[in-house]
Amino acid sequence: MKRKGRDIDTREKSTQQSAAEFFSEHQQIAGFDNPGKSLFTTIRELVENSLDAAESIHALPVIRVTVTEYTEEEHNKRHGIIIGDTSKSAVVNASTGNSEGLHEEAQQIEGVTPKQNIGRTSSLAQSGKELMYYTIQCQDNGCGIAPDLISELLGRVLSGSKHGVRQTRGKFGLGAKMALIWSKKSSGLPITVKSAYSPSVDKPATCVTTVVLDMDIQRNEPRVLSTSTSSLSIEGMEDDEKWCRGLDMNVTIAGAWSACRSRVLQYFQQLAVITPYAHLSLEFVSTRDQKKNFTAEFVRRSNQMPPMAETVLPHAKSLNNITMSHLLRTSYFGDMQKFLTSAVSGVQAKTASAIVTSLGLENCLPSDLSPSQVAALCQVLRDDVTIRPPSANCLSPAGEYNMRLGVLKELKPKLVATFTDKPGVNEGHPFLVEAAVSLGGVNVKEGINIFRFANRIPLLFEPGADVVTQVATRRINWGSYLMDPKRDSIGVYVSIVSTRIPFKGTSKEYIGDDVTEIQSSVRRALMGCCQQMRMHLAESLARRDVHERRKALLKYIPDISRAVVGVAQKIRDREDDPSGSKWSSQFTALEVDAALEPTTGKKREAKAPSDTSSKRRCVLSENVLAARLTDFVNKAAANDQHAAGGGTEDASSAPRSGKDSSTSVSSKELYLSVRTSTSKPLYSSLNSSDSSFSATEGTW
Repeated sequence: MKRKGRDIDTREKSTQQSAAEFFSEHQQIAGFDNPGKSLFTTIRELVENSLDAAESIHALPVIRVTVTEYTEEEHNKRHGIIIGDTSKSAVVNASTGNSEGLHEEAQQIEGVTPKQNIGRTSSLAQSGKELMYYTIQCQDNGCGIAPDLISELLGRVLSGSKHGVRQTRGKFGLGAKMALIWSKKSSGLPITVKSAYSPSVDKPATCVTTVVLDMDIQRNEPRVLSTSTSSLSIEGMEDDEKWCRGLDMNVTIAGAWSACRSRVLQYFQQLAVITPYAHLSLEFVSTRDQKKNFTAEFVRRSNQMPPMAETVLPHAKSLNNITMSHLLRTSYFGDMQKFLTSAVSGVQAKTASAIVTSLGLENCLPSDLSPSQVAALCQVLRDDVTIRPPSANCLSPAGEYNMRLGVLKELKPKLVATFTDKPGVNEGHPFLVEAAVSLGGVNVKEGINIFRFANRIPLLFEPGADVVTQVATRRINWGSYLMDPKRDSIGVYVSIVSTRIPFKGTSKEYIGDDVTEIQSSVRRALMGCCQQMRMHLAESLARRDVHERRKALLKYIPDISRAVVGVAQKIRDREDDPSGSKWSSQFTALEVDAALEPTTGKKREAKAPSDTSSKRRCVLSENVLAARLTDFVNKAAANDQHAAGGGTEDASSAPRSGKDSSTSVSSKELYLSVRTSTSKPLYSSLNSSDSSFSATEGTW
């Protein structure tokens, strides 16, 4: 094509992007969607790195996070950013007075002028609110980072120490690096890292290395702006200020605290549930409005840490053509049979020999296999049923003990049950599901409240499509377990650990419902919890029924006592009357006496009284009768509670002796019976030690 005598090349040109440049342009992939979520993701990534560092040396984690809020004017003044009337920006290092400050150097790396950077940062405040900046400090007591590895591990995207087949919170080597990239994009500032490195929990660090770190986005290379080393001494420090080992990171970013405050607090609370062995502290400081300041402490509840996750060989059924080709190229084994039994897991010597023979690879070196042979080998390994499943011993679950303590500590439910399902396998990767179900609790809403964890990380976003939500709301019949999913406050906690979590999407927000093995395991775990809950709830309902029957019986005791004493009074008056009918009065007395005998199931024979029966006097009082009836109802209620498997409602409902409780009837029989029975005749003598009432012995 020609234009004005010139040849114009219309062919497309091929360009390349570094990993850092790609993620800086597509930051939503890593969870940096907007200022609010970017602030939340930065805090989350720093905290999870700190947990991994502490657990790597088996130290009980102590993590302190401080978020300090600045206005744009305070931020500019603090970092020496001066904006003149001519739209020219001069950057001066506030600490050294050098015009070639850190802020200007960071901007020159990206090829962005100060004026352009200010315009880009201002685009974050599209809602019309004032743009705010936040300095996030995260300090832990982990192993720290060796001084010569700080720039590589924190300044190069996709570099990290968590690659391999093992359970880890992070996998891509992206989290902390994205915090640095977002810091450059929003504030233009580098990060400051203080590392007190010590690979042993029993040995404190002797020095602290301070590094001011930047990143060359186009080259995906770290750039160290300054490095210093100082000795570390804890003498003279307060207990809460002592820091003898770990990492201290400072990141300054633009964000929106009001949009993520509830998420951050929710994240810390759920993290305290799944890691009750950690001490977590969150402090927020606003330089403009001190009323917004607060400190949230999540104290340690348990000293029992989960076992260390182990790095294992890749399983034979988890390999694809790419991973198999890489293993074959880097293998140092001299034959294929040795490669299959030593470089991958699950293949026994007999199985390896049969596979090698069937594919004709007896004389082939692992590095000499062609692409077609690699594809055939992967297919045979995938379909071979003699290959052993991967072991779950390499996993590090929280444990039922820790999960129960975490739920009780943070949510304080009335009832909680835990269950661990048997290990499962998904595409050659082992996984394990732990679950807990609770009733009631502090700030737990009515209905089903779902708490999801993956590799001991709380998942807060996109809950609707998650496998836990789908199983809990659609595949569990809560009514059959005596729970109402609409009115009861039900807490559902599910933790899934695996060497590879099948997340949906790139931001690792939820686990899909399409993995049948995980879906079935989650359902079995929740059903195991619900079965335990049903047993306790059934006992509780039985005790409540006993209490209600006892309450109903005690309500009518005064009326019954008054009526019985009235009948006895009439009998006495009739006997005193000479003109009265003798047999009539004797029969009435016999009826009353029969009504007050125990319910033995046998019909009592009515005997005519002797001639001297007319001389017997009834001195039964209303108070005595009421006390006797009350005591008997309490004993019957205690029998019902014992039969239901629970304790007594209170001290007054407990039977006074095992003999009396064994001969008493139940409160249900008493409630359904027409007449009231006692274990002793009502006219027998009362216990003289009972000072609540007094009565005179009476006989007929």
